[in-house]
Amino acid sequence: VSVKEIVEGNLGEGYEVYSRTLVPDKVRIRGPESIVKKLEFVPTERIDLSERSGDFVAQKVPINVTELKVSLVDEVATTVAFRIGRRHPRR
Repeated sequence: VSVKEIVEGNLGEGYEVYSRTLVPDKVRIRGPESIVKKLEFVPTERIDLSERSGDFVAQKVPINVTELKVSLVDEVATTVAFRIGRRHPRR
């Protein structure tokens, strides 16, 4: 199943996230088939982007499986690399 980064906080004034890369971006999970089939992704714990104005790498961010009957098989954390730069003017 895919891993989705969960972020909080506001970037520095005039900045935006250009891209994000997760490694790993998918993990194996175990649990009842009826529950596993419904999961679109598993979230990370919150990553604070407050006042960031440049590229940033969050190392070993825990993966937060909230469904009680589901567990991670191999990986328990991911690394998230953010490309951050000046906000492009909207046309």
